[in-house]
Parts: sequence; structure tokens; C-alpha cells
Amino acid sequence: MPLPALRQVDVDARSFCAMFPNLLVVTPGDLAACERIACLSDVGVNLLLQRWVHHNSRAIVQTHVFAQVTAGPLAEAEIVEEWIASRQLVDVGRDEAEAECHAFLRAVPDGSTISRQKALEDPQRRSEVRRAVRAQLKVPRATP
Repeated sequence: MPLPALRQVDVDARSFCAMFPNLLVVTPGDLAACERIACLSDVGVNLLLQRWVHHNSRAIVQTHVFAQVTAGPLAEAEIVEEWIASRQLVDVGRDEAEAECHAFLRAVPDGSTISRQKALEDPQRRSEVRRAVRAQLKVPRATP
């Protein structure tokens, strides 16, 4: 998420703040033109959502509720990032690699009734999607 007016609160702790009223929608092209300086953890995403909902509604939603609904999309984002990095190692461009990944995730594998993307929403099926991605990319499994 681009935060051009990010304000540093504490230099030593590297704490920052942003103002919610100044929101804009950005395109993937906008993001490609930016340099990433920080990345929220899963907990950070859920805390941001909690604060955003509270800011708009004054309702306090526990972060574990957000964790249930963000786990699938966050897993997908991680897979897309890994796919692109893996494909760039063999000189496939970023846009092409991203398109490949999305096509792979949106496909319904033989013997299934849902796409891999939909399967990422189910905590019991996330590992099978990750295995399928590794197999597609021919990434060797780490040995203990």
C-alpha cells in the first residue's frame, strides 16, 4: 500500500503513522512504479483492518475475526510473489509471470469442484495449493 505522506513517529523504533481520511485507490501500474519500503505482516494487516473498521464504525472487531477472512488472500499474495520471483530466475517477465500465476490459481484442477484460489480460503487445503504451485514451478522441497 503506497503511503506517500507516511509520518515517522519514533525514529529509534521506526514507528510510523498514516491518516485514514486521505485514501486513494491505486492500480497495479501505480504500485509497480513505487519502491517498497515496508510490508505489513499478517498481524499488521489485521490490526490495520481493525483500526479502519473502528475509525468508520466505532465497532471493535477482534483481529482473529479478520485473520479468518484474510488468510486466503494473504496466502495468495505470498504465492504470487514467490511465483514471480521463481519465474524471473528463468528470464520470464514480471507481467507474464503474474498472469501465469493467476491463471494457475484460478483454474479448477481435475477431480475438484473449486479453483485453487478458492481452496486457499480453506485452512485445510492451503498446503495442497502450495504443493501444486511448487510442482508447477518444479521447486525442490526443503529437506529437514
